[in-house]
Amino acid sequence: MESCAFLMKNTASPLNSRVTVKIYFSIITPVLNRRILVGRAVRSVLEQSFKNYEHILVDNGSTDGTYEFCQSVASEKVKVLLCPDKGVAYARNMGIRAALGRRVIILDSDNQFASSETLFDLYNLSEKFIDVPVVLTSNIDEDGKPVSKPFKVDSLISLREYLGSSGEFTPMVDRSWYAVNLHPEIPGIINEFSLYVFIQAAITEDMMLSSYKAQIYRTLGEDRVCNKKINDSASYELSTCYSLLLQRYGDIVVRESILTYVEWLLKSSLYSRLCGKGKVKMVSRRDLVFTTWLIGLIPRLFIAKFILWFKN
Repeated sequence: MESCAFLMKNTASPLNSRVTVKIYFSIITPVLNRRILVGRAVRSVLEQSFKNYEHILVDNGSTDGTYEFCQSVASEKVKVLLCPDKGVAYARNMGIRAALGRRVIILDSDNQFASSETLFDLYNLSEKFIDVPVVLTSNIDEDGKPVSKPFKVDSLISLREYLGSSGEFTPMVDRSWYAVNLHPEIPGIINEFSLYVFIQAAITEDMMLSSYKAQIYRTLGEDRVCNKKINDSASYELSTCYSLLLQRYGDIVVRESILTYVEWLLKSSLYSRLCGKGKVKMVSRRDLVFTTWLIGLIPRLFIAKFILWFKN
């Protein structure tokens, strides 16, 4: 088992008891060398009016003072894990395993909650859909503009309906569901594999999308805990994701693979071309359908050209 340092001040507090206190939210923040950014994320949590939460900071071996900052804010509610740098999937899973809350919320180190009432609103949303294991909430950018556009909201969605949505969503997940559906930890893969988790939840009809804008979402040219550009290893992550899903669910993923590929392509590879470096572009379902049709048309054109050439 990997070594892991766990820091928490005032350990005599009843908040540390699994028996006497039931924590509602466990907020997981993986971080690596983001001293300034993680400070904003932590402050946005501490400012919440809803106080029944724990905030778990998972440091992957920072060298810029991030870990020391995390130590300085450790408290009854803020817990700090120090772990090897094995990527964001490993860090998220370690945070999930340490969590005590009913619901797990992923708050990346470069993001923050949209307002001081966010957790209170998420509590009401969670209670409204208490039997739904995975609720994906929407986000806004720093100018208050939406960066998430769910295709259908506030009801269980199919895989195609999830893939027909666009933008970036952040999960609020039942801890017991997450515990058996963790992010895959693949040697040499440092990305988060959120796509795997979300597609898995959609396949099993365990997920809904919400239009509630819970977080301020930032893309600073780097959207990984390992400080890699967002599309550095997107294609490899996608192919690995497919392989894992095929092993678990069979050809249901094959039937959706073209649409998944188009969505991923538009999200990761074309963002910088469509809207400039570091900005998020929402892609409509119409764009997805058109691009899917276009991709299907290209081989037909080649076949037609080959037939004409063969006849001549």
